[in-house]
Amino acid sequence: MNGNRKKVRFVSWSAPFFAEYLAKISGGKTGTMNKLCGPKDGSGGNIGYKENIFLVGLYHPDNQRWFHIRCPKAIVLFAGLDIEQLKKMPLSLRNPLFNYLLSKNIIFMSECPFVQSNIYDFFGLKTGVIYLPSPHAFSKKIVELPATPNVSCYISRENPFHDMLLEVIKNMPDTMFHLYSLDGYNEITGLDNVISYRNPIDNMIEFISHMSCGVRLQPHDTYSMTGIEHLMMGRGFINNHDMPYATFIGEKPTSIDIIKALRKNLEMKEPNRESINFYTKRHNIKSFVSSLRKVYAK
Repeated sequence: MNGNRKKVRFVSWSAPFFAEYLAKISGGKTGTMNKLCGPKDGSGGNIGYKENIFLVGLYHPDNQRWFHIRCPKAIVLFAGLDIEQLKKMPLSLRNPLFNYLLSKNIIFMSECPFVQSNIYDFFGLKTGVIYLPSPHAFSKKIVELPATPNVSCYISRENPFHDMLLEVIKNMPDTMFHLYSLDGYNEITGLDNVISYRNPIDNMIEFISHMSCGVRLQPHDTYSMTGIEHLMMGRGFINNHDMPYATFIGEKPTSIDIIKALRKNLEMKEPNRESINFYTKRHNIKSFVSSLRKVYAK
């Protein structure tokens, strides 16, 4: 992909797998922090990249290394836990970091208007919006809802909402719950309406096609790809962070809140075509690559 007559190098400290995917679909390459910012001691001589840089996520425990960044132009996408982590940084560190990066021809972007608004409210920082594409190839054909109620649950045992979710499952014995996470979910015993996925989901499209709706409860999260992909397939989605067309149950929901939301979503008779159109239009490869070209060309 050409932008500002330079190839784009994709770098991420927190999500290197996603940086690799973005590079693959856009014709770019991946990069490393050591090449971009140099060693921890600040040395490095003529290190850096001649290409433009796209970074997925800003925060890193060693933020001082940002002060040695070398590249023609960079987009830094606020993603994941960036907001929560940056809020914990003292102003004496955070403001100089923002000012330095802005002085180095670095462009701040957000993954959606909701995150964009939060960043401005918390930090007074203006960002653009660039929608990330799903890493899965969705068919244009609408997949109908399953005949029996199935609920996907992205959760880990360390998640503070884990025990609350088990309480919900116990109170909905006629609904089958599918528990999974990025690293897999160890089998749970004593509940007949649970299927545990010990390994990461290989075929996410096939998995979601068998679901009536999805649930994602996270202490700090915003605009998750889990939600995007469920909504791209017209499934209901229950989230404790606001997303268009998802059922928002508040950042600190109770088990009753979750049960009510589930019962409402399980009443759906057919896929939500409005959510399919909304997310498919924004989160596709062509739109992402086009957005990159426009930003780097400025």
